[in-house]
Amino acid sequence: MVRLHTTEDVDKFIQRSHEKPVFIFKYSPYCSISYLKWETFLFFVREHPDIPYAKIDVIEQRPLSNYIAEITGVRHQSPQVLAFARGSVVWHASHWNIEEENLVAALKMAQQKLQVEDRSNG
Repeated sequence: MVRLHTTEDVDKFIQRSHEKPVFIFKYSPYCSISYLKWETFLFFVREHPDIPYAKIDVIEQRPLSNYIAEITGVRHQSPQVLAFARGSVVWHASHWNIEEENLVAALKMAQQKLQVEDRSNG
């Protein structure tokens, strides 16, 4: 798991998505749905250990959460997962839509975006 502390950290992390998909999980430590969906997300990342991911506490790290919403145009929610490829969001979900099959589909979408753009640039 990548630790994000500043907006520069967020920018650098998202830039990594030019090489491979990256995921950000936003959560509230006081929300039972966040806890349940963190478990779902952890199962996914354990099945895909090569995928970089970060976790943002929306209470403690509110400025970073707001910054992510601002730069992506994706309205803040918690829990929320955002998948990035080529520096932009290719998929996002919140609450009960954070399911393993949706995360796997998001990973495939992100991988396809990377492959399509690699082919068009080559």
